[in-house]
Amino acid sequence: VYRQAVLKQAFEGYLTSHQQLDVELPWASEEETATLPDIPAEWRYVSLSNLGDLGRGKSKHRPRNDAKLFEKGKYPFIQTGDVKAAKRYITEYSKMYGEFGLQQSKLWPQGTLCITIAANIADTAFLGIDACFPDSVVGFTPFDNVCSEYIKHFIESQKLRLWAFAPATAQKNINLDTLENLIIPYCSFEEQKTV
Repeated sequence: VYRQAVLKQAFEGYLTSHQQLDVELPWASEEETATLPDIPAEWRYVSLSNLGDLGRGKSKHRPRNDAKLFEKGKYPFIQTGDVKAAKRYITEYSKMYGEFGLQQSKLWPQGTLCITIAANIADTAFLGIDACFPDSVVGFTPFDNVCSEYIKHFIESQKLRLWAFAPATAQKNINLDTLENLIIPYCSFEEQKTV
């Protein structure tokens, strides 16, 4: 509860001295932010898609547990449970893709912020290694003047809100559009680093 309260105060601008923004982004409209909390006058709201590259993991081959994918495995394959279990960096995994597995997937670089969108919604961790992951995980790579740690904390603070977007099915999930359109309070890079 305390951690959530501190994060809420941080994202509403109460924990830092405010600095003028020196970047121009496509800021969210007044209509999009009408129901959101007030933030300092120097800050702006912006959608996550304007702060970095977002992309779903890939696992095109079916069935997903086909032994051919994992023959002579040497490329770590991260799943939603691995993201959830990681403290901060993902370095442990139970499966590795071989060459065939890699061909139908994508190798994401170390440092990518992983965000789960199925089963465990809005769990986050950074890749501590280069790795592949399925489409139940989204990778985020920040643009200049965006601190990926700030984005990680904001997404974690919005778990309940993101859960509300998930339809009531056997396995809860959200889509990439939900994350791309997530409105985030944007402040100076120096302030982002203090969260």
